[in-house]
Amino acid sequence: MDNINDLIGDAAKQLMAQADGIQNQKLKASAQRVARTVSAKTRDELISVARSDAYGRDTRFIKYLPITWRQKAVMGRVYSFQCTTNKDGTPGEFRMSLATAGKDLNITRDNLKNDLRQLVELGFLTKRSNGARKPATYLVDEVVCVTEARRNGWDG
Repeated sequence: MDNINDLIGDAAKQLMAQADGIQNQKLKASAQRVARTVSAKTRDELISVARSDAYGRDTRFIKYLPITWRQKAVMGRVYSFQCTTNKDGTPGEFRMSLATAGKDLNITRDNLKNDLRQLVELGFLTKRSNGARKPATYLVDEVVCVTEARRNGWDG
């Protein structure tokens, strides 16, 4: 842990040195704030921040699908749930509210809704209703996606 803290301290010192060389006062102040933030962090705090971030499963076959980068991020997020197992042993599913999922992906709720709709229409996702006022369940159709990815040059 001391080695990590030493590295963090060294990074903060480098940032401060770089900040001193910046002529623009706003940039200099910003760089100094970042340096102070970095130097205040411990290894455990940095790991906690990294692990609390929403993640998506970035698989190679998704990169070969003829969809936008944002839709690829949505597919990765849906697939990350699908590749997990619940505590009771059942497979995981993406059934998050659109507002929460949009916030995690840093896109608007409406954009997420449109992307999910388009991905279902293309056949890359399947959608299942869970009743009124409950989030729908989305799953990546791996057979369709892998077939399309191979058509587009993926050799996996």
